[in-house]
Amino acid sequence: MVRNIADRMSPGSDVADDDVAGGVDTLDSSRSRSIMATLTEIAASDAVLTEAFAALNVDPALSEFYKVESIVVPEANIMETIITGPNPQLAAALASTIGEIGGARFVDLYRIYDVEVLDEATIPSGPSNPGLGQMLVIAIAIGLMSGAGAALLRSAWSERSARTMQSRLGAYDSAVTSIEEHDRFQRAG
Repeated sequence: MVRNIADRMSPGSDVADDDVAGGVDTLDSSRSRSIMATLTEIAASDAVLTEAFAALNVDPALSEFYKVESIVVPEANIMETIITGPNPQLAAALASTIGEIGGARFVDLYRIYDVEVLDEATIPSGPSNPGLGQMLVIAIAIGLMSGAGAALLRSAWSERSARTMQSRLGAYDSAVTSIEEHDRFQRAG
């Protein structure tokens, strides 16, 4: 998993007057969320991923092994793009390229804004998925908890059955007594 490629959106400095007049309503803070949602959807789209593979001269068929996720940082006009895939170097290159291509597409759509990369993608020092040993420990813990839960339910059910039988026989002034296994006998049949 490669992360920490962040794009920042801000009003552009070289925007024509007619673009400003047409896009001034997008500066409203209530619309900021929908505009940032548009930027994240563009960055996470299959079209941008395919274009990024082409820009890197990599076979687009490999795109099925890579997952792109874009997240808006809360209370900010910053987006983080996370790429998950088998090759960390390619994932980092994809993250940078997706940031550039997605930002360019967004600026084409909303010419009043500039989008710039804040941090380049970083390659993690270790795998993002837990190792086999950690997964085995988790599986054993879940198995033990499930087994203990099933035993408790079985015990509670048996106790409830005995109480129900006792309350039914209580009407006849009888008590339920347990017959030990060695004291039981088979009926002649």
